[in-house]
Amino acid sequence: MTLIKVLLNIVNNIGAAVFGGWVITMLWGWFVVTTFGVAPLSIVAAIGLGLFVNFFTKHPRPSDASEEVGDFNRKMIWIKPLVFLIAGYIVQLFM
Repeated sequence: MTLIKVLLNIVNNIGAAVFGGWVITMLWGWFVVTTFGVAPLSIVAAIGLGLFVNFFTKHPRPSDASEEVGDFNRKMIWIKPLVFLIAGYIVQLFM
């Protein structure tokens, strides 16, 4: 892997962590704050929470470590939070 690809992966992962933190902040505000009356999360706290949960959960590793699998994983770290955000938005419309 070239240095440019490594740097792009680092930037991609940082961006995905920030986006994931924002999604956690939105979901927390829609469901936890309104249901339990707790304080809202800042984006920094949500990023930390996301990293904490990510660290302690198991992630299956593909047996095929090809470039296509890497591209798929790089896209999924953006798509998964987006799907949760859309689903959460739809659910909160019924609250």
